[in-house]
Amino acid sequence: MVYILGLNFTESILVKKALQSFFGIAALSDMKIENDLRRQVLDDIKRLRETGTTRGRRHALGLPVRGQRTRTQIKTAIKLNRVDRRL
Repeated sequence: MVYILGLNFTESILVKKALQSFFGIAALSDMKIENDLRRQVLDDIKRLRETGTTRGRRHALGLPVRGQRTRTQIKTAIKLNRVDRRL
C-alpha cells in the first residue's frame, strides 16, 4: 500500500490513475505556468509596442498603463513596468 496525501493506493494502480484521483492536477496540466506564461506576457507587451498603441508606449516609458494617476503615485508604476525601454 502507498499512502499519499491521506489516500491509500494499492501497488497495482498505475501512477496516472492515482494522480487523477487528486483534485486539481488535471486542471494544472492544461494551464500555462512559469516560463511559458512569462514568455507570453512579454510577447504581448512586445506586440503592443510594435503596433504603436498607447498601452505599448506607456509600457516602454515605464508609466502606468491602466489609467492610474501619474502626478503623485508614479514611483510604484515605474518599479513594476521595468521592461526593455526602447521605442
